[in-house]
Amino acid sequence: MLTKLKEQYTNTIFFDFDNHSEGILFGYFSRILEENKKEDQNTMIIIEAFDSTTKGVIPFCETLLRSKDYVKAVLIGEHAIVEKMLASLKSFTKIENHGDQNLISLIQSSSSNESASR
Repeated sequence: MLTKLKEQYTNTIFFDFDNHSEGILFGYFSRILEENKKEDQNTMIIIEAFDSTTKGVIPFCETLLRSKDYVKAVLIGEHAIVEKMLASLKSFTKIENHGDQNLISLIQSSSSNESASR
């Protein structure tokens, strides 16, 4: 999926990590959020999580909430706690399954809405 997105959105910066990534990556991610907030730019976050996922996802969501007016989050899967946390974001969407086309359609829609609002 990531390869397909990178091919389609060549001018987009992607930051890919998971719950097995080194903790320092979360620090980089926090800095990216802060820089985007300073520049009044939104950051789209795609999270794949399931109720069985515990390590790292809750602290990650807490980081997102500190920049909630500048974050567009997409949750793929079923994770009750994550869904409850992300529901307070300015822009939150949940996708039941991660079919490539569902996600790409959502990103395209978000991109065109962002361009139209400028």
